[in-house]
Amino acid sequence: MHDEASNFVSVPEFAARTSLSARHVWRLVREHKIPSHLIGRRRIIPLGPALDALLDAERPAERLYPVEAPTGTARGGGEDQ
Repeated sequence: MHDEASNFVSVPEFAARTSLSARHVWRLVREHKIPSHLIGRRRIIPLGPALDALLDAERPAERLYPVEAPTGTARGGGEDQ
């Protein structure tokens, strides 16, 4: 049985669940890249919205210029010199 309190985790718990360092998670909180709430002296992170924000931030941006495949072969045997 899950209660609503389990939807919020501490910074170290969020770091452990996401395999990130606690220092990196604190940086994400400080830069407002993931949501967090201060309750008294404790900082808590809403698990669902924070994971969504983290995934959105980590998606690669669209390239302005498409990457083209190199011409010739990897060994340089394209044209005779």
